[in-house]
Amino acid sequence: MDALSTVGEPSRDVGAASYAGGMGYTVQITIDSADPHAMADWWADTLGWQVEPQEEAFIRRMISEGHATDADTTHHRGSLVWRDGAAILPGGDPGGDPGRTGPRIYFQLVPEAKTV
Repeated sequence: MDALSTVGEPSRDVGAASYAGGMGYTVQITIDSADPHAMADWWADTLGWQVEPQEEAFIRRMISEGHATDADTTHHRGSLVWRDGAAILPGGDPGGDPGRTGPRIYFQLVPEAKTV
């Protein structure tokens, strides 16, 4: 048997050639930052991308259900957001369309200083 198969289905080739017809990759690049929201804003503006929206209602629900605390959040540009990070998406796609091309860049809060 060349490849694994599910019950009732014949084995099929799962090599790279069989995916040549448009199978894409979803990539996330993560960057450490002392101020992830400001970094996301700057890079989105610089690249012509969009900052990925964070849903305030979802954040509040996570807090009310005990999955997060107020300490896990902050306010940025007048909105309640997760304190630990912000992401940007290519080409003005704030909804995170799975058909997008390009990586998602996530800026995460870290306590240590960074030097480039």
